[in-house]
Amino acid sequence: VSDGVIHHAPCSVLLYRGDAKRWAARTKDKPLDVVFGWDDSPSSTEALDFAESSQLMRSIQSIDFISCLQINVYYGMSHSLAMIDYWPKYKKVIEDNLRRIAHACQEKHSKLQTKVVVLESTDTANSLNEYTCEHKKDMIIVGSKGKGALDRFLLGSVSNRLVHHADCPVLIAL
Repeated sequence: VSDGVIHHAPCSVLLYRGDAKRWAARTKDKPLDVVFGWDDSPSSTEALDFAESSQLMRSIQSIDFISCLQINVYYGMSHSLAMIDYWPKYKKVIEDNLRRIAHACQEKHSKLQTKVVVLESTDTANSLNEYTCEHKKDMIIVGSKGKGALDRFLLGSVSNRLVHHADCPVLIAL
């Protein structure tokens, strides 16, 4: 059912596969600490615009903006940008862009705490979920269609995998 909803819903969707009563009790009367998965796509921008324009932002205390740089491994060998000399420069550009986005968000919402994290990962969805669990975050926000059709075919849809495996609610913003 969740697959059908996230693929066909004409609006943003909040899904949670765990114990909703336990989550509600944990977050009752407490501002939310959120992980925002950012991949520098139009979908990520739309997801941030949605969060900022909705009532949700009033409930958020902190957002950790996370970008996962994909390390592709085929047949046990890394075939990614990580092998190229300019990887550190590429990573810095991503981090700087993310800092600008976090700073702009913080300027709009003065009480909001922001953090920027750039991870290197072979599995973006798993890395976002692990980070969320490790840092005891309340929710993950992602856009619905960050990469192109070929990337989704090769790597899978991050939002789809999060819905199936995340240990907290996932907001897939359209």
